[in-house]
Amino acid sequence: MGNIILEARPHVLPPDYEGYRGRTIPSKCLVTGEKYISSYVTTGIFKAGAGQSKRELKKALSIVFDLDLQDVPDLGTKIELCKKKEEELIFICEEQVEKVLPFLTEEVGQKPNQIVYTGTGFHCHFWLSPDYGFPAQVQGMKRRYKQIIKKIKKEFGYSFDDKMSDVGTALTRDVDTLNQKVLANPKKVQFIKEEWTSTSLLSSFEVVKEKKEKK
Repeated sequence: MGNIILEARPHVLPPDYEGYRGRTIPSKCLVTGEKYISSYVTTGIFKAGAGQSKRELKKALSIVFDLDLQDVPDLGTKIELCKKKEEELIFICEEQVEKVLPFLTEEVGQKPNQIVYTGTGFHCHFWLSPDYGFPAQVQGMKRRYKQIIKKIKKEFGYSFDDKMSDVGTALTRDVDTLNQKVLANPKKVQFIKEEWTSTSLLSSFEVVKEKKEKK
């Protein structure tokens, strides 16, 4: 696994920042076991010359909710899903977006900036405003993320990936790259349901402590 500095702005991150980062990860084809390298985008910016850990984070740029279709009951295993045709998987993802997104939007307080089909599911990207997403705020944002996915799990019986709660250091796929979990049937990462997105930037996401009622 290697940290990389990206020469151009990833499609899935907001513009006007410097020092976009990414990471390469060794991967295996689910069918043949053949090895290949996957490239991902890191969702934060970091101190110059540093790594990509929480200690080195300068600012988180986005919050990403990641739904993997294999986690939805009755849709099939990851390998079964990866063997399906792309148009079929996109259709399934769009059905799930229509089902889950209204609940997610209400919890976050706004629509996502992007909805991205990843080949095995979809990501909802919420871009953070320039004055929000700094290290002192990240832990509260992580707690809020976990609250939301817990509510979604209770409502639907499945939810978004808990690992993406690592705000600023989580990894995501970029648009126009390939998901090659089945090398003979790669999937192109692409935008979907653009009419369900917003240009607003998120400026508040932390856990709000409820006031205790006086007895």
